[in-house]
Amino acid sequence: MKKILIALIILLIAVPLCFAVGSRIVLVANTIDYANAGDLVEHLDSNGRPVLHITAQQLDAHNQERFIIILGGPDAPEGIGNQVQEILPENEQEFLRELKNNKLMFATTNVWRKGQIVVVMAGNDRNGTKNTMIENKDSVLSELTESRANTLAENTDNIELNIEDFNYSLNRSDGYWYFHWVEYTLTHDDTESIQPMIDVELKRKLGLKYNSVFLNTNVTHFDSLFKPNDKWIDTHTEDVKLIVGKYKMIVRLRDGADSTVIKEDVEEFEI
Repeated sequence: MKKILIALIILLIAVPLCFAVGSRIVLVANTIDYANAGDLVEHLDSNGRPVLHITAQQLDAHNQERFIIILGGPDAPEGIGNQVQEILPENEQEFLRELKNNKLMFATTNVWRKGQIVVVMAGNDRNGTKNTMIENKDSVLSELTESRANTLAENTDNIELNIEDFNYSLNRSDGYWYFHWVEYTLTHDDTESIQPMIDVELKRKLGLKYNSVFLNTNVTHFDSLFKPNDKWIDTHTEDVKLIVGKYKMIVRLRDGADSTVIKEDVEEFEI
């Protein structure tokens, strides 16, 4: 009887631990923002969501977690800014830089794996980031749910998009540089098919911002479904006049059914 009682106690302890580990939240934060995150961590923990704090340098070892929060903006120290720049759209980055009181919570999905939710909570400075945490501690719980992650895992197609090559050159007759073409590959090894669309955009750096100089949406709207185990190679061709400066070229893959961006690849170059 004593052995049975001990076994039951062990089972009762183990079961909640299993559920807790499965729904934990990885919090990526530098020393400054983590020192201000006490209320957020306590709120998450009290709602059954234990928190694992890691640094930006440790994220590669934890980027397969289902739920990740990153504290800080695109210029945050200790490596946080570099991670945020890879996730936060450029218009949101510039919004945070513009005014002292600007702050936001930004949620995105499937950054490093299917069925993943990543949230960035940031302000223009450390106080803005702290206020974002305070104001959104309930909202972030609503974003980071098991049911939403499961839906994402079921419905997202595992498609890889890679820019393979691109070309630009100087036209000596008029003295201008021209972008000519970009070649990209799509590979699909999942279980579902989609109707893919491709967008191509060029942005030129002006100060701290990248401004769009060319955007062609729906470059390719394929007539047939992109099926599992397919690999496509395609080239977008359109001459665009360029001036000397730093550029980003962005190729985006969308689902033609609802225009949702599934993947994008970026190449930087300078002329």
